[in-house]
Amino acid sequence: MTLWSTAFWTRERPYRAPPLPNRFSKCKSFCLTLHCGSPSITRVRIIKTKPLAAFWAAHPDAEPGLRQWIAECRAASWRSMADVKSYARSADWVGNNRVVFNVAGNKYRLVVAVHFGAGIVLVKFVGTHAEYDRIDVRTVEIEES
Repeated sequence: MTLWSTAFWTRERPYRAPPLPNRFSKCKSFCLTLHCGSPSITRVRIIKTKPLAAFWAAHPDAEPGLRQWIAECRAASWRSMADVKSYARSADWVGNNRVVFNVAGNKYRLVVAVHFGAGIVLVKFVGTHAEYDRIDVRTVEIEES
């Protein structure tokens, strides 16, 4: 018997992966489907939307663009950067799982960290182009208030 066959087969029957836990079928924060035996996200969850609301309170012309981004992001199913680019052609991947979006006709910038496997988008920065030019996009964190 070869090494490969002994690693994947027992004498009685072939190896079978254990079933997925039932918690996936009852998860309310994501809609999960099974694809090739592993869960895949069908909806994106946004974390930290309060800083966006605080920003559009200070910049009222940013509100429609940010609200539209939130609504479209929550309805999206991003599994890769290609999915993000199909949503927003101007989105830029800047490393460290960060994506930069132009908001309100390229007047403001929104930096988010995206975890494609979990379907999570975490807001890291929202600001004007002048503020964006002063930050390091790969390490910026939203200020907690």
